[in-house]
Amino acid sequence: MPFAPTQEGVLAHARGLLDAGVPPGALLIDDCWAQDYGTWRFERARFPDPAAVVAELRGHRPEDVTASGGEPVDLTEAWARVGLRYPFNEYRACWRTAGQPLAQRLHDEPPARGPEGIESLVPGWCCRG
Repeated sequence: MPFAPTQEGVLAHARGLLDAGVPPGALLIDDCWAQDYGTWRFERARFPDPAAVVAELRGHRPEDVTASGGEPVDLTEAWARVGLRYPFNEYRACWRTAGQPLAQRLHDEPPARGPEGIESLVPGWCCRG
């Protein structure tokens, strides 16, 4: 899926996974789906009908559809409680959630292959245990 997701791009990606035999599961629309961090409104230029996206994805696996994002400290604690209801979750960062079963990333790697991007993740994971 491209770094700047669109409605058609997200749906095409989900359909491609299903067509390839990947069982329905969690699909993360990580960033750039909202107007800005903390607004909680889809960017209508990229997602003209967000309800249709959610409806189609929920048709495949309703318990795993959610959107991530939002940086304001006053919202992150409440938003983290939402993530605790799901077996798969991932957050940019949360407030007062130490020890909770939440995947949190404290910084983003560049969307590139190589030692500056994705290849930097595995050594980091190994070092952290």
